[in-house]
Amino acid sequence: MGAALDSRGMVMETPIRLLAIHDDGLLVEAIGSMLRQTPSANIEWLGVQPAGDDVRDAVLAHEPDVLLVDVEAALMREQAIHDALRARPATRIAVLGRNLSFTQIVRSLEAGAWGYIEKDDGQD
Repeated sequence: MGAALDSRGMVMETPIRLLAIHDDGLLVEAIGSMLRQTPSANIEWLGVQPAGDDVRDAVLAHEPDVLLVDVEAALMREQAIHDALRARPATRIAVLGRNLSFTQIVRSLEAGAWGYIEKDDGQD
């Protein structure tokens, strides 16, 4: 695998700092574990923050490049996440969800998310 690229297609010297906002710590820690075992991913796993009102403090403390936000948490704590991003505008959001409608995905993107990751339950 090649080196990680930034939004301009340039090779990144430093890893992407990733913080997850999710109430199911087990699921997201499994993602973190996979990322830690894949050094070529060039991602620094910062951990999981519960979807509470202290999201802003966690973003300021960890200074993530990417905030991986569970879509249900985003809907419940929309203002807290907005406040966090206002405090650190360089942070980008990737939304994590399961079986969302096209409208929900578009709404997330319109609200400022840079991407959407589908939760897969592994069933066919």
